[in-house]
Amino acid sequence: MPAATASFAPLPAGPVRRTRPPLLLGQPGSLRRTPLSWLIPAGLVLQLGVVLLWRSPGYAEGFAELVLVPVGAVLLGIIGWTSTRDAWPAIAITRHRLGRIMLARLLTLEVVLTFTVLIAGLLTLATGADPGRTLRAALLSLAVGWMLLVAAFWLTVRWSPGLTAAVNGIGLIVSLVLGAGALATSLWPYAPWAWAHTPASLGRTTTALIAMAALLLGTAVTPLVASALRRPR
Repeated sequence: MPAATASFAPLPAGPVRRTRPPLLLGQPGSLRRTPLSWLIPAGLVLQLGVVLLWRSPGYAEGFAELVLVPVGAVLLGIIGWTSTRDAWPAIAITRHRLGRIMLARLLTLEVVLTFTVLIAGLLTLATGADPGRTLRAALLSLAVGWMLLVAAFWLTVRWSPGLTAAVNGIGLIVSLVLGAGALATSLWPYAPWAWAHTPASLGRTTTALIAMAALLLGTAVTPLVASALRRPR
């Protein structure tokens, strides 16, 4: 047979390099076809409905702090993992560390949560609410929401979305009873789902410190989530 021409000469074999896709840039696209596409508008429509029906700053703020933020944060945590679970074997072979991948995921979800809380705050201001109180409530809602988001994400990774929903559903009901009534004065530490609302009666400084401590604790859980994914299930 004639010798291979230069045009068809075999290329030298080299080492196979694993891909290194950008972490943060790829996150929004991976969430595009998830329930987030209708979950966030639905939550904001509910907030708008409360504003239009009652036209009261108290009702609007209470709904956002006791329902919209905790429920939305938990659902974000669940969706954040279930939308990644099937693709995780392919993601895990990239050159990125698992902890960094999880952190990028959580940061993206935090941006989504921040956007939702800010829009809900603007809707609340439309009722004539005090801007200073609304701003403080929004900051506390973000801290508490981040804590619940990370906790829900970790529970979903280690166990299942059903267990996460059950635990947070029970916690939300208990928090509504303890955090929205007279019992909040003495039992508020046992109702973390309502921590964004309880400062009105317990002092914003104390609750803010607790919420921020929970925020730091939630951030520290990220490496544990990554290590949990390496264990056989």
